Amino acid sequence: MKIKCTECEYLIMHHRSGGIYSSYGRGEYYCEHPVSERLPAKAFGNKARCFVCFGTNERETRPTIKTAPRWCPEKGKKK
Repeated sequence: MKIKCTECEYLIMHHRSGGIYSSYGRGEYYCEHPVSERLPAKAFGNKARCFVCFGTNERETRPTIKTAPRWCPEKGKKK
């Protein structure tokens, strides 16, 4: 079974990006898993540390990622 960030308890929306007058800003989702916070910065590539994805541009924003990033600590676990 594939790991999905949308079902993970560690996916947290920290804040919204700047929206314009007539719309809401996109949510910025980060992983707060204890292991991911200790990973080296090189593991995340050119993105911010623990950044997963942006959300939709709606009031009830949802994450736009379908699976999980390659650095996800939950991917290595067997269930």
